[in-house]
Amino acid sequence: LFNLPCLQQSYGSGVLADGRLADLIRRVATFGMVLMKLDLRQESGRHADTLDAITTYLDMGTYSEWDEEKKLDFLTRELKGKRPLVPVSIEVPTDVKEVLDTFQIAAELGSDSLGAYVISMASSASDVLAVELLQKDARLAATGELGRACPGGT
Repeated sequence: LFNLPCLQQSYGSGVLADGRLADLIRRVATFGMVLMKLDLRQESGRHADTLDAITTYLDMGTYSEWDEEKKLDFLTRELKGKRPLVPVSIEVPTDVKEVLDTFQIAAELGSDSLGAYVISMASSASDVLAVELLQKDARLAATGELGRACPGGT
């Protein structure tokens, strides 16, 4: 929206500046630039693989080998924490990087651009909390703040 009034001013008083461009500026100011929200979808095993890479890198063990109780303890503890979980220097396989990059881009886009986050093949509470933790970590890296609970959430 910031560039549109500059563009309008550079055109001066003319048909384009006072007509269609002025209409576009009003629409963007009223409704925003997002035409439709994007839903994200990922299989729960990919989240577990991502947490495997992180916990292994941090010498905490292998996330996927933990029982549900240990996973829940870890996830809730990390969700309450204020520091990022993923070190900037971490080197991960391509499939793990893809998951981390997806969360990073979602954090940069913000919740106004995003709808639901669908976790396919989820079968336990830890599958949901794993996504919440990865979202929180990406928000901290992108904004330095905790932000909203999840895209499309409250």
